[in-house]
Amino acid sequence: MLPPSLASLSPPTLLSCVFCTCPLLSLRYLNYAFAFVFLAEAALKICAYHLDYFADDWNKFDLSIVVGSIIGLGMKLSGQVHLSSALRTRA
Repeated sequence: MLPPSLASLSPPTLLSCVFCTCPLLSLRYLNYAFAFVFLAEAALKICAYHLDYFADDWNKFDLSIVVGSIIGLGMKLSGQVHLSSALRTRA
């Protein structure tokens, strides 16, 4: 039990709004932020390494993940069907 003086305190409005009442909204913005960061990383590496970027298999894998992420975000923002539901088999 909390003492009455502490029980009457409410959490900060920003934290309660972003993280407590709508955690999916904060995850959506984190997804956008990470997609942008990894897109910027891939673009900078391509600019730095030019065609040598594609010689490393990990760079190809990284780029495929980034492109898939951007396509998924584009589909979600445009209101298209989610890829998982489009690939699901109907019985």
